[in-house]
Amino acid sequence: MSTAKERFERKLSTKSASFRRNASSMLNTFLDRYSLTFEDIYSKQVEIERAIKNGEMEPYENDWLPNLVKDFMREMIEDGKSPGYARHINSYMRFFCKASHITFQLDREDVPQGDSIGKTVISHRQILTIWDRCIKEFKLRNRALIAFLKDSGLRPIDVSGLDVDDYLKALEASPNSEFAIFRPILTTKKGRKAYPIVGPDAIEALNLYLDGRNTGPLFEAKEMIKGTKRPKEGLKRMSSMDISSVFSTLTGGLVNGDRVSSYSLRKFHATSLNAPRPDLELPSLSEAYIAILQGKKRPGTFGPYNQPWETGQLLEEYVRHYPKLSLKPHTHNGKIRELERKLEEAQRDKERLEAAFERGLDEELEYRRKLEERLDKLEKMM
Repeated sequence: MSTAKERFERKLSTKSASFRRNASSMLNTFLDRYSLTFEDIYSKQVEIERAIKNGEMEPYENDWLPNLVKDFMREMIEDGKSPGYARHINSYMRFFCKASHITFQLDREDVPQGDSIGKTVISHRQILTIWDRCIKEFKLRNRALIAFLKDSGLRPIDVSGLDVDDYLKALEASPNSEFAIFRPILTTKKGRKAYPIVGPDAIEALNLYLDGRNTGPLFEAKEMIKGTKRPKEGLKRMSSMDISSVFSTLTGGLVNGDRVSSYSLRKFHATSLNAPRPDLELPSLSEAYIAILQGKKRPGTFGPYNQPWETGQLLEEYVRHYPKLSLKPHTHNGKIRELERKLEEAQRDKERLEAAFERGLDEELEYRRKLEERLDKLEKMM
């Protein structure tokens, strides 16, 4: 007879790799928090359901597991996680209970709604701040992660599933050596295709981080031995929870830092590309193109035969609008270029004035010299 954990893992194996990693990670965190096992949940829930069926308990008394899940979500939100992140435990617990043929149901009003606590657009200045905070053991990895999330606009859960091989193929697929075009990615949340592209910031940071490594997951995390602070031999793939943990550390103390998460870089990507930038002489990028890059639902006006990833138009537009995303200044664009022109004109004006002053000074000295000569002659005549 199979155990509850075995039934759960068997059903979990039908899901995507990223769903398996994140469901296992969050459920194991939940079990550790309350000192439970999968068998504990299953056996207690079976006992309660049997008692309800025999009339020994009332249906409303079947609330011990919902209460634990509500408590767990509340703690995550108090720790700075977003409601959208916290309510994942509700989905994962329902998945486990369905695999075990036991009941679990939370009332809608008990599930955190909205994203206002945990998801906000991160500013350009805040990105530079957390970039500078990457100074310890995982400096290169964390900087590569920041740059990749910013440039690609992908959700952390989708980034966690990428391998080094995906990146190397993306470099080969691009006709522009400063950009990498990734294969279409089926997003975990909605199952839509994303066509991510990353630019010079991400490529430079990734190349420094990978340092010639050409196999394994794109982003790795050190795995700890359970119950200790001692690392295991080797590294494991970063999950979306690992990514969220990194950002929780990096954003501490920022203005609205409790509302900034790894997902905020996805919002930065969308809002930055969509906003017109007169200072860079760049208009707004079409929302349809942003939806294609990020794997969102495209506007209804965007026809099925319009495929800019095939024609090269998607790359062309991304390259054109990339200055909006870059952490490096673009001195050749827009307002800065105009200021440089004015500075050059001012410098020329200064040189002309200095030359005129020198000429005027020379004329004044010559006048005084001649005047002194006349005075000398007058004195001699007297």
